[in-house]
Amino acid sequence: MPADRAPMRKIRNVLRLLYACGLSERRIALAIGLSRSIPPEIDDTTLERPLFPPIEMAQDATLPYQIGELER
Repeated sequence: MPADRAPMRKIRNVLRLLYACGLSERRIALAIGLSRSIPPEIDDTTLERPLFPPIEMAQDATLPYQIGELER
């Protein structure tokens, strides 16, 4: 069963402590009560999926016309 997601408030707090206050990862984890480590069963692909979702390209009907204009 997957772990509960961190509330947006905690995520904002992590970013604030990291960039505005310059705290280390260890101090941030202690300050907000999150685990600093990643479970071993989570691989890079699993981590990247929510951070970098696939970009869906819209089908543009004018694309062939635009390519023809660029080639002229």
